[in-house]
Amino acid sequence: MYFDKWRPLAIGLAMMGTGCGTIIFPPLLATISKTWSWKEAYLFQAVIALLSGGFALLYFPVPQRRE
Repeated sequence: MYFDKWRPLAIGLAMMGTGCGTIIFPPLLATISKTWSWKEAYLFQAVIALLSGGFALLYFPVPQRRE
């Protein structure tokens, strides 16, 4: 029930994230690696991944099992 209710939103957000990431991140990471170094670009990418994962966990809480 819970999965069926939120599945379209989850799929839409995943597809939107893929498209936006493809457009935004390569020029941004190229600028960061040109300005500082490739290590900072990887660090920036890791921080963005951790933050987005944390926001996803806050926005879509795990449902409690009813027994």
